[in-house]
Amino acid sequence: MIKLLANQIESLIHQPESGMGYQTVEVEYQATKRKATVYNAELLMWEQEPHTMLVEAFETLISKASVSETKFIKSIRVVSPPKVVVESIAEKLLKELRGVPATEGGSRKTKEKDVFMRFTAYVNDRRITAEKGLLPGTYATTEADSRNVKTGAEAVERYALPNPKPAKYRHRIDPVKDTVYREGIVQPAYGHKGGGVEVIFDNGTDKDTVSGPAVLPEK
Repeated sequence: MIKLLANQIESLIHQPESGMGYQTVEVEYQATKRKATVYNAELLMWEQEPHTMLVEAFETLISKASVSETKFIKSIRVVSPPKVVVESIAEKLLKELRGVPATEGGSRKTKEKDVFMRFTAYVNDRRITAEKGLLPGTYATTEADSRNVKTGAEAVERYALPNPKPAKYRHRIDPVKDTVYREGIVQPAYGHKGGGVEVIFDNGTDKDTVSGPAVLPEK
């Protein structure tokens, strides 16, 4: 578990997310390439580290994380998820029933008064700009789908988040008309069912489009 440096954080916030609040990355570490997950563009956990370590408060984890290992990191690159490959009739039917992830969804534009929501476990969400907009490549969900989530733990399950800490911070997004986004269905992952609606704002959103957060019960 590594606490990243300011320049590494800066690199990551200019790369897209892999889901709400996290990035799946390939790290050039010394002379090797290693897989990891980065949370809130700041906390890196290697693929082999148990996610159960994340049950503590994010601020506590950051304070405990190693800084000395950052000197061995040459680069961090967000990797694209593997495309869903359909081979059998049964798999094709399952894909049609479940739907494709947002990364495979077609480009859309928002309408007047469209509302979206974003759930994370971090009160200081680095994907939200100082001008209260979203950075390019940021994930959210529709307001309609967010009604299925009453607690932070339900958000983790519905949006298949790798961080087991309840995603209790809910930001509201009111994008201007014709903001570009893609929409899809969260696929099962990290031991969670998924099934919620996910959207990705490839170009981010304008300033003054994000408000909150509202704080939900953890469970």
